Amino acid sequence: YGINLRGDVLVLDSDGEGAEEDQKGGNGLFVNFKRLFEVDAARVRHTAAISPKLPLLVNGMFDHLVGGTYNTPMPADNTTLVLIPAFNEESSLESVIRGLLGLGLPIRILIVDDGSTDATSQVAREAGAHHVVRLPYNLGIGGAVQTGLLFAFRNGFETVVRLDADGQHDPDDVPQLLSVLGEGADLVIGSRFISDSGQKSTALRVAGIKLLSSLCYLLTGSVVRDVTSGFRVYSRAAVSLLASEYPVDYPEPDETVMLLAKGMFVREVPVTMRKRHSGSSSINGWSPMFYMVKVSLSMIMTRIRSLGRGVN
Repeated sequence: YGINLRGDVLVLDSDGEGAEEDQKGGNGLFVNFKRLFEVDAARVRHTAAISPKLPLLVNGMFDHLVGGTYNTPMPADNTTLVLIPAFNEESSLESVIRGLLGLGLPIRILIVDDGSTDATSQVAREAGAHHVVRLPYNLGIGGAVQTGLLFAFRNGFETVVRLDADGQHDPDDVPQLLSVLGEGADLVIGSRFISDSGQKSTALRVAGIKLLSSLCYLLTGSVVRDVTSGFRVYSRAAVSLLASEYPVDYPEPDETVMLLAKGMFVREVPVTMRKRHSGSSSINGWSPMFYMVKVSLSMIMTRIRSLGRGVN
């Protein structure tokens, strides 16, 4: 494929007739990096010059995407990254970031804006997030989380904390999760079902989570009470695995099965879940039943694939 960078627009030749002709005729792929990715065009131009092959260029595009967006200088000791995937969370994100910064921990906050149509990225910057990656399209929770894990892996972070942008996860619980990870765990899950405090959702949803947790036990032999919780802390080993192989649709149950199948150590600690500041769950009406069927099948297939790779 031919490649031509004109200003902020990269033109990929789709038919071998020349990128210039494709741009005139509307046949090629045109990517305005500065508008979509907020990347410095000079750095993209440098990438195109040293990487004429399309696969290498795409890889370079990602390097600039996760390293060239709103960014503060990376510290010498990259110990803990706080990953927050966000989609249209302008009303709740500021309080989450402020709560994290108020902990006084040596952390870096990364917001992965999953194609928001509101001011999520702007709010993140103004609230003090150290890094903001803005995806050009909504990839869903799996794609957003994997983007953050790739960022963590490539920048050498030893620990990653993941929490939601809607305010349900209390930043004050982060030190406890980090402490348990320091005891040798690879994944620490903030669980709603170890203590009686905090928001636990509807009885139907709680029953569904318990069924999925039972399935996780059948598949792995390990007890995980809150297999769907998105409040998690990962070790470097877990980040290394998940950065290259991450579930798309149902990341929490699938990643739990995946890590357990790889022999990694998973722990749970009690946390307080709060009501979301705004918005509502996408799982309502008939969708909980549909969700249960699909996520159960996905967990089973995740375990089968691990057996096919020789993992016990």
